[in-house]
Amino acid sequence: MDKPTEASVTHVEILGRQYPIRSRLDSDDVARLGTYVREKMEAVANRAPRRDLVHVAVLAALNIADDYFRSLDGRANDERHVLDRMLAIEAMVDRAVSGGRAPD
Repeated sequence: MDKPTEASVTHVEILGRQYPIRSRLDSDDVARLGTYVREKMEAVANRAPRRDLVHVAVLAALNIADDYFRSLDGRANDERHVLDRMLAIEAMVDRAVSGGRAPD
């Protein structure tokens, strides 16, 4: 995933809601991340359809964290890269949740 010099906005749909994600990542990369998160959240929502959105998001985040930690097994040399990507993704989520504004 290459970083363009200027931030752009990519719209990602998750569980019927549009999230404008401002990032320096390539828009295709942001869309791919959004698809991954959407698929994780849909899988949780399908297994627990009566749960509220926050509950679904927390369970999906736990599944994503599990994927992350499993990816570290056998990939110790790439740990710093994975951590940097996780921090970049966390910043994108913070911006999306705060309505596109930079977090306080």
